[in-house]
This record gives sequence, C-alpha cells and structure tokens, in this order.
Amino acid sequence: MKTRLASLLFLAAALSTPAFASGKLESPVAVRVSQAGSHVERGTPRVAVYAHLGTPSRQLSPEVWAYDGYKADTDAVNDRGCDTLIISFVNHRVADLKLANRAAVQSIAAELKLNRARAIAAAR
Repeated sequence: MKTRLASLLFLAAALSTPAFASGKLESPVAVRVSQAGSHVERGTPRVAVYAHLGTPSRQLSPEVWAYDGYKADTDAVNDRGCDTLIISFVNHRVADLKLANRAAVQSIAAELKLNRARAIAAAR
C-alpha cells in the first residue's frame, strides 16, 4: 500500500509538470552561486534573508525558498534561463544557493513533494 501511494504521488507530480516550455524541451539547469547580493551567502540566518530579499516568490518547502527575477554574472547561465534563486536552509541558516531555470525549479519541487510523500508513507 505504501509503495502504491508513493507511486501514485510520484506519477501525479510528474504529470503536473509540463515537459515543454516555449514549444521546445527545456533541460533542467541549476548553478550554485556563492551569494545573492551583498548580504546573503551560506551561513546567513533565515531572518536576515527575509529582511534583505523579502517574501519569497514561493516556498517549495519550509526549508527551500524560491525568488524569481534574478540574473547571473555570466551570459551562459542567463542564456539557459536561470532566473530563479533557490535558497535551501538547514538549522535556520542558508546551506545552499542556486540559480535555476523553470525546468530545474519544477524538478526540485517535484522531488521535494515525492520526499514528503515517502516520509508520510513511511510513518504509517
């Protein structure tokens, strides 16, 4: 039963994620960055991130925030559509920063949903 529930949730997440963007298949691209602006880097407290960047565009989970409208310092990253800043927290501090394109954001969100579904299924 647990396996079936997890499989159904995975299938639902996969089907809800569009495979095509702008008429062509978009590959997921996420690039680690060392900082966001001059105030947010690894180790920055969550409250400081909120103070400097404001409310996230969306929360992929309580520990993973997404901010739209960011640009990299390199054209190669910008050309791949990596305009969403993904911030991951561990113990209320920034653990990881990435710039990601839409396909990568959708992939990360689907993986987080699957992990939550597995945790719920395992707890039963």
